[in-house]
Parts: sequence; structure tokens; C-alpha cells
Amino acid sequence: MSQDSDRHRESGVDGLGALIADDIEDQSRPRSERRRRRRRPLITLVAFIIVAAIVVFAVFFARDIINQFRDVPDYTGSGKEAVQVTVDPGDSLSDIAQKLVDADVVKSARAFTDAAEGNDAAKSIQPGTYQLKTQMKATLALDTLLGNGSKLTQTVTIIEGQTVAQTIAKLSEATGIPLADFEAALADRANLGIPAWVPADVPVLEGLISPGTYEFQPDDTALTILQSMVAHFTQRTADLGIEQKAAAVGLSPYDVLKVASLIETEIKIPDERSMAARVIYNRLAAGEALGIDASTAYGVGKKGNELTTADLQDPNNPYNLRIVPGLPPTPISGFGDAAVEAALNPAEGTWKWYVVNSADGTHTFVSTYEEFLAARQVCQQNGWC
Repeated sequence: MSQDSDRHRESGVDGLGALIADDIEDQSRPRSERRRRRRRPLITLVAFIIVAAIVVFAVFFARDIINQFRDVPDYTGSGKEAVQVTVDPGDSLSDIAQKLVDADVVKSARAFTDAAEGNDAAKSIQPGTYQLKTQMKATLALDTLLGNGSKLTQTVTIIEGQTVAQTIAKLSEATGIPLADFEAALADRANLGIPAWVPADVPVLEGLISPGTYEFQPDDTALTILQSMVAHFTQRTADLGIEQKAAAVGLSPYDVLKVASLIETEIKIPDERSMAARVIYNRLAAGEALGIDASTAYGVGKKGNELTTADLQDPNNPYNLRIVPGLPPTPISGFGDAAVEAALNPAEGTWKWYVVNSADGTHTFVSTYEEFLAARQVCQQNGWC
């Protein structure tokens, strides 16, 4: 810098004047030198960016190296002795990890959660009891929990419309418990937890083994299984208010179950359930036989389309609703909540018959016998009934 510019600063010339003086001086320099002076800030900025990038990369790289070599206690083998671990509904991965540590399946909770972090499927571990081994490598323990073969808990779904005989047959097949054990448990009524409003002299426990999806543990017996299903039934009917609401339709709570089972077996279209309930109540009020062949079929252990003329005319079958007036002695199947709701809340109407009117199972509801005969003729001509 020239002495003149120094004198400008010393003499108190303001900054703008100094800059103008410097610029004039810079213009007097060769062009190549002026370019070098202008490039220096850009070079400095680029250098700064490069150094910053190197530092960031080094930090992340160092973190990965540290994570890779950190000391997380973990077993290395495939396991030793068999052990069972139960995953409860709502358990987090941390909860599961701690249970595995407590059972000596994995060496540390961190080893298991680290393995789970790298596997998206870990979030889908289902509740139940699993067969594992002690002292397993955490990744192998996770794989075992995710595999189908290690789960000891049996999941069984009982659908609406199944009979008690069908239900216990399915339970026996799913759990491996002999069918005879379930039959013996059914006979042990005092220990099943049947609600007090169910008559003690009912011939079978039809309708009291509630449909639903159940999880059974390896140590469950036929009795404990049926106890849990009856308990589910008791809770369902309590939630539906069956004891309090039955009187409004002129029935006992147990008779409401019979109506619900008839609706469940006969009606597949949701909107028709309350209408079918009204048909039943109108015929009961008139003292007329219900004529529901699904009940007759239950009484002889057949399907509806297997009934013979002799079956339909048999006065010794107490479930033959073509001959025997009133409701059947018991429900004829398990039933869902919607069927109970319909039985407790029948639609308003004068209908006394319903007849299938299409291949999808919908019905025509009619009030006179002449309408019934016409609807039945259409049904038969089309092969719907």
C-alpha cells in the first residue's frame, strides 16, 4: 500500500474516501495482480467448505466405528436349554428384551433392541408364549420370535352359527386336547361359570360358548378353555344389557338367546335381522308354530337341505318348529352381538313370514298367507329354496 493511502488514514479521511483511494491505487496495478487479489476471498471460502465437510465426515465416520466396536454383551451361540417366554399384549420391544434377559435367552437387553432396530418386522411380534433357548445370540432370538414354529400359544377363531359340537371339535383339533376332555368339561357345569339367569336344567349349553378369537396357553386344559369362553359370553351379554332389556320384548334372557340363535342361523343380510325378529314375535303372539326349519335340522343333526318329509313331520323332535309351538328348548347355535341386538330391538311391522327371493340370500317379508304362497312359488321356481 502506498504512503499516500497511509497518510489518508492517519489524517482522518473517512472510510469511503479511503476505499476510493485504495481503488484508484488498485487500478494502477497490473491486471494480473488485480485478479489474484480478487480471487483470494473465494479461495478462502472454498477451502473453508472443504475443511468443514471433512470434519463432518470424520465425526460421522468415527461414530459408526465407535458403534461398531462398542461393547454390547451378547451371546454367540444358537442356544442351550429350552425355555418359554410370554409376550403380553401391549409389550414394547424394550419389555420383550427385558423378559428375554430375565429368562437368560439373551445376554443383554441392548443386544436385542439393537437387533430389532435393524429389522422392521420386529414391530410385528405377536402376543403369545414362545419356545426359545437359553443363551442365544440376540439376532437368532429375534428370528425365533418372528418365525411361525416357535409360538406355543394357540389362536382359535369360533365363528357365529357354529354349534357346541362343532366348537369343541375345532378346539380339540387346534389344541391337541382330546375331544373327550371337552365333553367332560361341558358336563362339569358347576365349574364353568354359567350366569345365574341361565336355567340349571337346560339339556345342552348351546349358545353359551361364545364365538370370537381366543388365545390359549400351552398349560390350558379343556376346562380352563371353556371357562374363558363362557366368561366371554357372560361379559358380552352383560354389555348388551340382556337381563335388563329382555322383559321389554316379553321374554326371559335365556329365551332371547334362542331368538338370537334362530336369527343368526336363518338370516345373512344385516338389515333383515330385526325384521326376522319381528316375524318371530308376531307368530309367538298369535300362538302359531314358527316353522323355522333350521331348528328342525338342529334337532336331528342334519343340514337344512338334508331334511326329509319324515323329519318335518316328526312330533318327537322338540326342535321341530313346524309342529311344536313356541321357541326351541335351547338356542340352536352360537350367535354374534348383532343377532342379540336384533332380538332385543325388533323392527315394527306385521310380517309373519320371510321367504328367500334371490341367490344371495335376501328375503321377502310378507304379512298374509297368500303372499307367503306366492313368494314361496317364486323361490321354488328359481331354485332358491
